[in-house]
Amino acid sequence: MKRVILASGLAVSPGLSALAAQPPADFHVAVSGKDSNPGTAQKPFATLQRAREAVPGLAVTTDVMVGFPGETEQEFEATLRAFEELQFDQAFMFKYNDRPGTRAAGMEPKVPEAEKQRRLERLVTMQNEIAREKNRRLLGQSFRVLVEEPDPRTLGHVRGRTRTNKLMIFPGEPELIGQVTSVTAEKGYLWGFVGSAVGSGASGSPLAARHRSVRPGGRRRDD
Repeated sequence: MKRVILASGLAVSPGLSALAAQPPADFHVAVSGKDSNPGTAQKPFATLQRAREAVPGLAVTTDVMVGFPGETEQEFEATLRAFEELQFDQAFMFKYNDRPGTRAAGMEPKVPEAEKQRRLERLVTMQNEIAREKNRRLLGQSFRVLVEEPDPRTLGHVRGRTRTNKLMIFPGEPELIGQVTSVTAEKGYLWGFVGSAVGSGASGSPLAARHRSVRPGGRRRDD
């Protein structure tokens, strides 16, 4: 898996040319920008659109904080509209908290804790549904998967990551760990897929040890 950072205002024409030369859905892309207000978000929005046109199937993630001092309800609604428009594959979402010694800690007005929590829950609910639906639209497709470990919750299954960083769980033996194999997605969830290896007894191809991924963090979710 390769990662390309598309930052706000960054000139990325050479990067897009490199992306276009690769097979579809080979890249996991993180997009960052200062905020989601229409007046300041046009450049990263346009960059992301060009990247998706260059590489169909591109996976896109983001990090977003809600409740920064002075954030208005109108600004938060703009964040929701940006999520709806951009359709991220995954997002790390969190609420602002003061950190002593930082400039933001002295900024006013503060967004009340209950309001920050409300905004975060609303954003998470929206993004979870977007991610779940995007994965379900990919059912029936085959993905190259780097097998990382036995699945801790399903006997006789292994788990790994697609080239777009989606979790895939499928029937397999521990001998597949460290190899890349083709897997067809059969069920889609918020966190990724359950599938089956393409062909009977697919053995996969070995991958150099220095390229093996570490054990993924987080928990499998059954929704």
